[in-house]
Amino acid sequence: YEIVDCDWSSDVCSSDLLMVDRGRITRFPRGQALPHSTIYTVTQDQAGRVWFGGDGGLSLFADGAFHTITHAQGLPAGRAVVAVADDDRGDLWIGLSFFGFIRLGRDELTRALADASYQIGPRHVYDTVDGTAGVPDYYANSGVRGPRGALWFLTGRGLTVFDPASLHAR
Repeated sequence: YEIVDCDWSSDVCSSDLLMVDRGRITRFPRGQALPHSTIYTVTQDQAGRVWFGGDGGLSLFADGAFHTITHAQGLPAGRAVVAVADDDRGDLWIGLSFFGFIRLGRDELTRALADASYQIGPRHVYDTVDGTAGVPDYYANSGVRGPRGALWFLTGRGLTVFDPASLHAR
């Protein structure tokens, strides 16, 4: 898929979303297909899945539709998903606005996306106490996996890089 149009003012999407797949354009009006009034981040994982983070939670675009894990399912309330990156195991690391990072495993992601009543378990929030250089905010909303498995995120204090295998909760 290719995202071809969105009002990306201030690095966020706050209008309708247009996507192209094999020459076919699909329009997703704001508020209808996604529960987000604002999309802060879009990323593609190793498996080719497209993830959207916003004030309504974490959404996956699959099989022509959006599937969302919401705050009602256990994502920290009042925190927008502003950055997403997958690690070498296929787990997602989610940057939450002005809060920190949480990790969701593949199996739990699958269950939560398939069943809107599924509750994700409590998560440790990784932040500067655990060794990150900062926490994500609305204007620093990018995350990527580097070639050696480290995750790179922009934060309000600059760039933070950590190896998920060696990051330990304190």
